[in-house]
Amino acid sequence: MIVLGLNGWTDRTHDPAAVLTVDGVVVSFVEQERLSRRKHGVGELPHAAAVTVLAEAGLSAEEIDVVAYGWDLAKFNRLRGRDVELDQLGERLTGIAVLADRPVVQTLHHDAHAASSFYGSGLAEATVLVVDAEGEDESASVFHASAHGLQRLRSWGRGQSLGLMYRAVSQFCGFGTFGAGKTMGLASWWPEPVYPLPLTWRDGDLHSPFPTAAWEDDVVNGWLALLASRFGPSGRPAASSVYPPWQAHQPQAAAAAQLTVNQALVGLVDAAVGLTGCPDVCLGGGVALNCVTNGLLLDRVRTLHIPPYPHDAGVALGAAQLAGLVAGQPWRDRVRAAAGPLASPGEAANAATARGLLVRSSGDPIADACQLLAEGKTIGWVQGPMEIGPRALGNRSILALPRPEGVRDRLNMCKGREPWRPLAPSLLAEEAGRLFGRPLDSPFMLLSVQLTEEGRQLAPAATHRDGSARLQTVAIGDSPFRALIEQVRVATGTGVVLNTSLNRRGHPLVHTGAEAVDTATAIGLDALVVGDVVIDPRGGT
Repeated sequence: MIVLGLNGWTDRTHDPAAVLTVDGVVVSFVEQERLSRRKHGVGELPHAAAVTVLAEAGLSAEEIDVVAYGWDLAKFNRLRGRDVELDQLGERLTGIAVLADRPVVQTLHHDAHAASSFYGSGLAEATVLVVDAEGEDESASVFHASAHGLQRLRSWGRGQSLGLMYRAVSQFCGFGTFGAGKTMGLASWWPEPVYPLPLTWRDGDLHSPFPTAAWEDDVVNGWLALLASRFGPSGRPAASSVYPPWQAHQPQAAAAAQLTVNQALVGLVDAAVGLTGCPDVCLGGGVALNCVTNGLLLDRVRTLHIPPYPHDAGVALGAAQLAGLVAGQPWRDRVRAAAGPLASPGEAANAATARGLLVRSSGDPIADACQLLAEGKTIGWVQGPMEIGPRALGNRSILALPRPEGVRDRLNMCKGREPWRPLAPSLLAEEAGRLFGRPLDSPFMLLSVQLTEEGRQLAPAATHRDGSARLQTVAIGDSPFRALIEQVRVATGTGVVLNTSLNRRGHPLVHTGAEAVDTATAIGLDALVVGDVVIDPRGGT
């Protein structure tokens, strides 16, 4: 069975994506932003993404059995007093006219989030908690997942939305609608005790100052007014400044928002496990990208599984999974962090040559990259399929050794990032005990955990202000990234590298070899390795 799963339409949606599954296995999965080069792809149709996944699979649109969509548009529009021509939905979503003749299945948004989190997790049964800004009319949902499917047990409305609260605080701090990562990083810079915002879990429920809010904007505007009354006027911190020269309300508001999410999500998880009786938990929805809160959940559950795509791009996969299951096609694939197109080394070489850069073919790019890192160089590393989700996980990354501490400042400056934002360590899974004092499974960089004293000494550039790090564990396998970190361990004594996404400020992860060259040149990396091609972005001879 061939299913095309989609997210995104020309409205206020974000993170459009397309996934092509064949007989319960992902063949290709691509986010629209990587192709349009507009971060988050707000309001975009997943046209280029759909064309790309079909091309990657070598299939035509006529061969698709069903188009699955990660929203119930009829319900979404009915609740907002609007209409949509459902018989034209396929064509409207993709711009591929032939899809207008394909059967279209719509899935409730939180159902699709829950499916993309549970199916592929390897768990036979789980408590699934979805927490985001909003679905059709809910912001948090609890499911019991098993071989019998997904059973929704409870939901909360948009007035109780943790995602909309955090969005409002990000806007208040001057970071914009999609600045949650900056808000999370800033939170630890507030040095004094802070009180949570009035969105709390108590007496078995989420309590909010806006419980009956009818619209998303009502919730956000309500929070903005509340924040201004508590912390003072909003503002925008200068990119080059460090705390404390900022107005104090910015880190204080961020810290209050983070504490609120911490406490509320812990309460939601405890309640969800109580409803299902299952201590194995899967998280979905944009709030599941909050690695600080995720780290706090580790000791409250038996298993914590978060896929690399808990944000809205993941509902393209969830919708495809549910459509297949309804048609009797069991899901057979395990979660994967990368299922996008490859970057061409030849294209990278041609683009570099056209710029007059030094290009050479490498007989052992892993050894060459290790040598560059050991020399203290920062390198672009492009290998294998493109990642899904917002984290670079070793396929489209900028890498360096995580010491000395000043490496973080250099990379943040290269990428135009605020100097207080942390960078992540990617480490061999077996090094977790040494650096973090416990075995950890964090393959998708979605957990923030306290480093040991030895860990802070070994990876000072990856240590955040509060002594934590958002880590990626790289398990035993045959990936080039694993092989590279193994060689780094031989060369330096520790199997860990500093890892951040290969992109410029405000841009998505690079997609093609030519984009990798452009980015490495623009931000001043010391070297770029694309497949078996090594490039010096600083110039030629």
